[in-house]
Amino acid sequence: MGCVRLYLSKIDKCFSSSYWLRGLAALLILSVVFRAPLLMKHLSKGFHMARFELDYDWSDIEDPFADEKEALKIFSQPFTYLGRGAQCYVFESCDQNYVVKIFQENRRATPLSRWKGSLKRKKNTDFRSCLVAYSLAREETALEYLHLHTTKARLPKLSVQSPTGQWFSLPLDRYSFALQKKAKPFQETLIQASLEGNLAVYLSSFLSLIDSRLAKGIRNEDKSLLSNFGFLDQKAVEIDFGRYLQSEVFLQPDMQRMEKKMFVDQLSIFLERELPHEIKTLETCLLQSEQSLS
Repeated sequence: MGCVRLYLSKIDKCFSSSYWLRGLAALLILSVVFRAPLLMKHLSKGFHMARFELDYDWSDIEDPFADEKEALKIFSQPFTYLGRGAQCYVFESCDQNYVVKIFQENRRATPLSRWKGSLKRKKNTDFRSCLVAYSLAREETALEYLHLHTTKARLPKLSVQSPTGQWFSLPLDRYSFALQKKAKPFQETLIQASLEGNLAVYLSSFLSLIDSRLAKGIRNEDKSLLSNFGFLDQKAVEIDFGRYLQSEVFLQPDMQRMEKKMFVDQLSIFLERELPHEIKTLETCLLQSEQSLS
């Protein structure tokens, strides 16, 4: 019994002192220290300057963009963080008329020889999609300017705000990026157009956009509807062109019908869910679209 009393008295002494408070504080501090990197990654959306800067010379891909006068005017204003995609971070201009998509460099822990080869093949594919979009479908994608590999003293430093509110000065000569006009979201625009009674104008523009791209033998391997398209006023544009392919094979009528149907089917599902009373509007626009092509 004496041993038990001694043991209990020691416990009482510990809890009556500040020892347990110090221990709890230490645990809290350790928890914060270990969780801080995860919290910062969440808040920063994974934003790191090192993810942007080009490591290699991609000059084997032709750069046809020698005139950047208009782009220089646009880059004179600051840009703030807007969002991110699978391959890029997106920043919005101060006047809210443009977005710049800065492509990130994914550095994976793979053997160096394999890493360099696979990275370059991936970049070649991505950049050729950009070239297809700019050279053949600039109107369809609202593209203003492309910069695909390092240059010297050609572009200014761009002032950008990170997701955490920090400001950085990016020397654009050292980064690959695309500059686009900022489009309004696809879904919200169609819903608003329906409320205003002019949805047919927007649907017809969307169908014309698909027809125009297909007429140039361009296919988008990414078949997402709501995230890939938007509107400039009443004009539909395809804002995500990262999976563009161009081939004469895609000029075949069967291939074009299949490609168009994939997007039209998604549009029908969207209307049935959000605007079921507009299904007939789509049917009318489809009929007019087919008649204009015949």
